[in-house]
Amino acid sequence: MRRRLSLALKYAIVVGLVVYLLDWVVYAVRRADGGGMATVVVREPLAKPLKGQKKGAASIGKKVRCAEALFPHGVLPVCWWVRRYEAQGK
Repeated sequence: MRRRLSLALKYAIVVGLVVYLLDWVVYAVRRADGGGMATVVVREPLAKPLKGQKKGAASIGKKVRCAEALFPHGVLPVCWWVRRYEAQGK
């Protein structure tokens, strides 16, 4: 049982590394061709004061540069993450 678990863990690590390296190669090829990057508009919630100690809700659109890849490569976030989570204000 322990041997099977060890073997499964080794295969999972190898598969993870292969997927990451393939993603990096695809991203590097896209960057070399002038692509691989995108700009996503993220809505940031903004509370502004109103009369009578009340607060109103608004949002500001902010452009964020991101990488078109599965995993982050460098300092840029990946676009699927920005579109899915940061647009919700999380």
